[in-house]
Amino acid sequence: MPSSCRPARRRILSLQLPAEFVIVFEPVTHAAQFIERQGRADRASGRTWRSSTHNVRAPDRHHGAAPGPLRLSLENRTGARVLPAVWIAGDDACTS
Repeated sequence: MPSSCRPARRRILSLQLPAEFVIVFEPVTHAAQFIERQGRADRASGRTWRSSTHNVRAPDRHHGAAPGPLRLSLENRTGARVLPAVWIAGDDACTS
């Protein structure tokens, strides 16, 4: 699920994510965040994750969270348009 984001802008996505391994990847800067969604589902208001894209290459980050609602705030702090995408990399992703 890619979502284009212009320079100095913010995009907010509200997602319902399963109990799977989730990757937030931005192909222009190669920034990535890995979110392990496990445990009991959180049916409350959910969590908010903030992700900022910079011109400086930061190390990839790993997080843990319960399955359920997720509000993802993507902020572009570069001088170019970025294209962050959310990938679900569970076992079912490669089966036909």
